[in-house]
Amino acid sequence: MAVHVQELVDAIESEARNSPEGLVNLQAHFFEYTLGTTTDLLFGEPRSSLPKVDRDALRDNFDYGSPVSAIRLRLADLA
Repeated sequence: MAVHVQELVDAIESEARNSPEGLVNLQAHFFEYTLGTTTDLLFGEPRSSLPKVDRDALRDNFDYGSPVSAIRLRLADLA
């Protein structure tokens, strides 16, 4: 897991250096961190080992599946 933390810190530092005001949007970085740790735990390999096309597809599908799961969970009481 230390690899994922280092990737998070490096990404935040890089964005802070490139930002004129030093401001960083942490939401995107924590989303990438969550995806990296989740794929490492579920599949046994880090997301960064995938080709960029597969990384982007996984990110988009995870982003789509999260609200869908939340909606289904909230509607479960009505079933």
